[in-house]
Amino acid sequence: NNGKGDFTSILGALSLLEDEEVMSYQIASVNMSLGGEIEDSASLNYLKSELDKVFKALEERNIVSVVSAGNSAKSTTNFAPACCDTPIVVSALKNKSDYTGNYGILETKQPYIFDNSYSNFGQSVDICAPGSAIVSAYIGPDNAVHERYMTRASGTSMAAPHVSAAI
Repeated sequence: NNGKGDFTSILGALSLLEDEEVMSYQIASVNMSLGGEIEDSASLNYLKSELDKVFKALEERNIVSVVSAGNSAKSTTNFAPACCDTPIVVSALKNKSDYTGNYGILETKQPYIFDNSYSNFGQSVDICAPGSAIVSAYIGPDNAVHERYMTRASGTSMAAPHVSAAI
């Protein structure tokens, strides 16, 4: 659907993790590199409540939920699922070489800095991970994924999988 969906579909997909056959795969973490801003406070509170119920149920099954903070350079307050209490919320860092033109690893002990050009921020953010100029596969012609279809992508959707993989 061109990368678009709704939260009803997301809740439905997460409910699949209750299936015993799915659970036989010993899933350790769920990565949700998605989200959106919700300005209506009643809708946001309802969705946050529903998502947190699912995240807590996953936690009871020893599945860690990881979500991206979002890419609007705003507070996560009105962004779901980043506003939720239960998941690990990840914002993005960029390599100082992207910022200064020099490879900061040789100059400083802190080669990464917060990427305030797009990464959301706020009290719900638990951790930052590399999210700028990440080498990633992408879908090429005819929906094919092939080793030559690689690109550099940036966003909190690139940062969150780092955390999911570390779990």
